[in-house]
Amino acid sequence: MKILIISTPVQAIGQGEGGGIDITLLNIINALSPLGHQFTVLAPTGSKLSADATLIEISGRLQTSVQTESASTPATMSHDSTIVSMCRYAQTHQDQFDVILNMAYDWLPIWLTTFFTTPIHHLVSMSNENQTVADAIEELNRMMPQRIAFHSHASANTFQLENPVTIIANGFEFTNFPFCKSPKQQLAWVGRISPEKGLENALEVANKVNLPLHIWGKVQSESYQQQLVEKFPEVDIHWRGFVPQQQLLKEMSQSALMLMTPSWIEAFGNNVVEANACGVPVIAYNKGGPTETVISGVTGYLVENNEDMANRVADALKLSRYHCRDSAQQRFSIEQYALKLQSWLSLNID
Repeated sequence: MKILIISTPVQAIGQGEGGGIDITLLNIINALSPLGHQFTVLAPTGSKLSADATLIEISGRLQTSVQTESASTPATMSHDSTIVSMCRYAQTHQDQFDVILNMAYDWLPIWLTTFFTTPIHHLVSMSNENQTVADAIEELNRMMPQRIAFHSHASANTFQLENPVTIIANGFEFTNFPFCKSPKQQLAWVGRISPEKGLENALEVANKVNLPLHIWGKVQSESYQQQLVEKFPEVDIHWRGFVPQQQLLKEMSQSALMLMTPSWIEAFGNNVVEANACGVPVIAYNKGGPTETVISGVTGYLVENNEDMANRVADALKLSRYHCRDSAQQRFSIEQYALKLQSWLSLNID
C-alpha cells in the first residue's frame, strides 16, 4: 500500500516535543516498510524523520495542544493553521494513496473522514482529553467503527463508544536495545518536562527512598522545572536532557528501576516497554496504558499512589531483569505489530 500519514500538528516531529507520537510514527514505518508498504509523512515545518519515508513539511500556524487546555475548550483553527493545510494536502493528493493514516489528535481530520474517497484511518494517540475531539471520535465509531484504533483498552474506555474497536498497542524493533544486567543504584524517569507528566510524583518517591533520580526529556516548561528544583532540594536530581533514542536506551538501561508517574491517563506508555526491553523494571500507577503493559510482580508493579510506589521500590529491585526483557520482546515485537497494522489498514482497500 501507499500510505499517507498525517502526523501531529502541534509541533515539529523529531525534535523531542512529540514524545510518544515520534516513537509510534517510527515504529509504524519500521514495521510495515519491510512488507513493501510505502510512506509519505505530513509534518510541521522543521520536522526530522529518520525512517524510510518521504517527509513533506507543512507550514502554518501550529495547533495548541489539548494537554494545556480544559476538556471543554472548543476546537479552533485558523485558515492558515497546520492542521488545515495538512488536510488540504491530503484531500488534494488522496488519489495517489491507498489509505490515509491520521495520527493527529484533532477534530478536523476525524470530521472529514466521510468526505474523502480514499479511506482515512485514525490511530487515537491520547485518552479522552477534549470533549469536541471525543464527540467526533464517538460519532465516527457509530458510523464507521473500523476506521478507528486505540493503543490500549484503557484509553478506548475513556470514550463513550457504542461499537467494538481495534486495539493496536505498539511494537518495537528490539535488535538494538541494550541490556544491562548489573545496573547502577539509581531511578529513571523519561518524558517531557511538563505538568501533565507528573514529574513531581517521581521526585517525591525518590525523596522517600533516598535514591538519585535521572531524568531524560525535553523541557517544555522551564518554570515548572524550576518549581520542582525548589520544592525538592534534597533529591539528587540528574537532568539528562533530550537525547537521541539510541543514546537514551543505553543510558536508561543502566538504571535499577523506572518510575512512571503521569497525572493524566496515558494512552499506552512506550517508556514501559522500552525500559522492560532493556531489563529495567517499571513501577507505574494502576491506570491507563500501563495496566496493559506492566505485569505486576514480573516486569514491575502497578500501584495506587506515591506512598505505595515508594513501598514497592525494594520489591521491584529484586525482579528479574531477564524476565522483563523477555516479556517485552514476546508481547510487543515489531512483527506482531506489523500484522495488526496491516490487517487494520487493509479493511477498506479493494
